[in-house]
Amino acid sequence: MFAECVSALNEAGIPNSTKEVELVFSDVLKLQIPQVYLHFQDALEQEDSERITGIIAERKKRIPLAYLLSKVEFYNVELRINRGVFVPRPETELLVENTISILKDINDLAAGKILELGTGSGAIACALAKDGAAEEIIATDISGEAITNATQNAELNGVEDRISFYQGHWFEPLRDLGIEGEVSIVVSNPPYIRRDDIPGLTPEVKDYDPQIALDGGPDGLKCIREIMSEAPVFLKSGGCLILEIGYDQRHELENLFEGNKHYDDIEFVKDYNGYDRICIFKRV
Repeated sequence: MFAECVSALNEAGIPNSTKEVELVFSDVLKLQIPQVYLHFQDALEQEDSERITGIIAERKKRIPLAYLLSKVEFYNVELRINRGVFVPRPETELLVENTISILKDINDLAAGKILELGTGSGAIACALAKDGAAEEIIATDISGEAITNATQNAELNGVEDRISFYQGHWFEPLRDLGIEGEVSIVVSNPPYIRRDDIPGLTPEVKDYDPQIALDGGPDGLKCIREIMSEAPVFLKSGGCLILEIGYDQRHELENLFEGNKHYDDIEFVKDYNGYDRICIFKRV
């Protein structure tokens, strides 16, 4: 049955089909992936067989696997993923890694404040909290569904006492907290896809991820400009704004940096495929 499932996903044009079938079998059979290969030729209980068949049938329709399993692994946490909430990507783990590295460099690993904008499922905030980064983590999202999902994930991972979630647009719900000039890191995976490019994305992304989490405006930089503009109000001197960006946006971000007096350094970090994926601005 395992091989049949892999073939079915291959025929549907789904990449990494073997990995996805591993995850399906692991979830349904309650086995670690290495154990799946020890038992995948065993006869399955009818209920398990039917559930696997049902998941594969839905996945062939290009419904994201994270929605079908209601979960995804990210960095050091397991996340519940509710439909209608952005599914975190592996490359976004680089935001977590670089945030932790920078906190160490500025000696704020234990005492600093982190502000995450557009938290979605809470992936970044929960991963940072689980890793013991910073004294306080504050996360915002404009979507009530996302805040509900993120709160669930904080509780699931036992870090609910280390993260404060607020609903609202970027910095808007934080104006009365009195944290201006106190934040060590502002981190975000904002919408950065050019609006006209969205129809060409994979069905899993264009048809199921919330459009508000994808649409970066005509040039893909609308949300990045907004965040760059207001982040200096909250960052302390020497603090950093860390953003995930589009693979081809480096030149535009260098131009934005040149015209902004609030930052005195810019750095880019490449993803696992060699593309510029993370942009780091250092506050004056």
